Amino acid sequence: MNSTILKLTISTALIAMLAACSNSPSNGEIKEGITKNLLHDCSLLSIDKFEKINGIPDARSDKFYQVQVAYTIDLEPASENKKLAQKMPDRLLEISDMIDRYREYRTKYDALDQKLEAESKGDHMGVLKKLNEDPELSAMKKEHEAFETIYPQYYLYKGDEAQMLLGRMRGNLRRACPETNFSGLMPEKIEDFGENVSKSFEATFTLRRTDNGWQMAR
Repeated sequence: MNSTILKLTISTALIAMLAACSNSPSNGEIKEGITKNLLHDCSLLSIDKFEKINGIPDARSDKFYQVQVAYTIDLEPASENKKLAQKMPDRLLEISDMIDRYREYRTKYDALDQKLEAESKGDHMGVLKKLNEDPELSAMKKEHEAFETIYPQYYLYKGDEAQMLLGRMRGNLRRACPETNFSGLMPEKIEDFGENVSKSFEATFTLRRTDNGWQMAR
């Protein structure tokens, strides 16, 4: 009699445990749902370093589950971009890098200019003097002016060429995975399109329990 009661107690406990487990998706189901929703079977993308941070049942229904996760998406270069990167001249990379540094210079210059103008009470010559005396800005400005003096036309032409190549590489990536949204994933520099790139994210998703298991809620 005692043996029968013990067996019933264990069976009841196991059933309760299984029911509780079914109310929340496993880490594998969460990763699979995110992979299908974000990557859309893109062969160039994969999820790595996946970690569940927190998870709670959705207040609307026990069929929904909110989960906070941290993950890394690895991006392999498209085959056409590999070829372009291999043929890309070093000089074009140098121009591209120069453009990035010039943009950085202009951003810092404009930010300091606005700050000084707000503090100057109309002393524009004083603002200009302080801008010219700033050591970091002066060094960046000299580099840009020297380059532009030696290669004025080459600078403009290669700058346009760099932007055209960047657009072409972006297009190749989108054509390789037309259903994937590359927002936040698209490489920013030309040279990165020919290499493996990894980006880390942290986000909250809602999953829905269906007859086919837990899936990303639409």
